[in-house]
Amino acid sequence: MKWINKAFEQSAYEWDISYNVAWLLFWMPVLFSVLVVFSALNRNLFRFMLAEDGPIEWATFGLFVAAMILGVLVTNLCLRANLKWHAWFFGFFTIAMLFCAGEELSWGQRLFDWETPDALRIPGVQDEIIFHNLGGTFGIFNIGILLVEFIGGIAYFVKRQLTAGKPGNRLHYFFPPLCLASSFAIALIYRLLQITIWQEREYVVQKYVEWTELCLAFGLVVFAWLVLRQLRMHIINRQYYAESRILPLSNRRSPENG
Repeated sequence: MKWINKAFEQSAYEWDISYNVAWLLFWMPVLFSVLVVFSALNRNLFRFMLAEDGPIEWATFGLFVAAMILGVLVTNLCLRANLKWHAWFFGFFTIAMLFCAGEELSWGQRLFDWETPDALRIPGVQDEIIFHNLGGTFGIFNIGILLVEFIGGIAYFVKRQLTAGKPGNRLHYFFPPLCLASSFAIALIYRLLQITIWQEREYVVQKYVEWTELCLAFGLVVFAWLVLRQLRMHIINRQYYAESRILPLSNRRSPENG
């Protein structure tokens, strides 16, 4: 267990968050995942929480929208900091979050009472305006989500291998912290079980996907927020350093003068 605690301490330090906050971000999705499972003992409560257009679906939509907005802000900061590859990455992240938000609410179909185009109808599978089921279980979107969930779950350890002995490496911003691994892992484990074991699913198993999507959205929005937070500090520190080099020594503040 010591190496796990050490990894959490290191990851929390790298992202400028406290050890306790890191553990909270890790265990909160796990705890609530268990509570959602037990809520199935009360079918009315379970149906209410995980129904179409229910509180969990709307919360997921809200998190994807928040992640999209944060993605725009991060992309702008990356351009200001001359981090071109990061700007491309978070620009794509922003578009992906827009797509996920649209898919979550069927692109407003139920809100505006739109008809489903025949091209998007899949008999026995879907009768709504969503694209992620096209191509079946191994369609491009579903494979992409699997990769995001898998990489998010192991991101910290991959980053440690790629940046070993290289403090301040800019690859840091591509990899979520260890405390978010549980959010991605919950979604990944469910999706893998869905593919291999739960192909014939009862109602509880089928609707639980709504919760795992919320976990994924939570992981993504916290990741985007942490990146934004650190990039802002990076730019502020860089500007302060540049100004301190330009100012005459007589105009610089000393520690005694604040």
